[in-house]
Amino acid sequence: MAKWLSDPEQAGLRRAYLEWLRRRLPKWFPGETFPEMHDLQEAYEMTTNRFEEWKERLVSWASSKAELEDLADRVLDATSLDDLFQ
Repeated sequence: MAKWLSDPEQAGLRRAYLEWLRRRLPKWFPGETFPEMHDLQEAYEMTTNRFEEWKERLVSWASSKAELEDLADRVLDATSLDDLFQ
């Protein structure tokens, strides 16, 4: 898919997908701030880095089995990342 999207004929689709991401990410992750993204490569790098940050935060926060079980319960009830980490 990445190769197909890199085709010059897909410029409009790349722009539309990037705009969709710009609008969706803040709704999916309220309270998080996202840097400006100019192309799909920047979007990919930003989301990859952000998920790594969240993973590190999660690992440091949930260092015991009881905490992991508590987190698993909260994942089912959370409506946002803020709910998950409170």
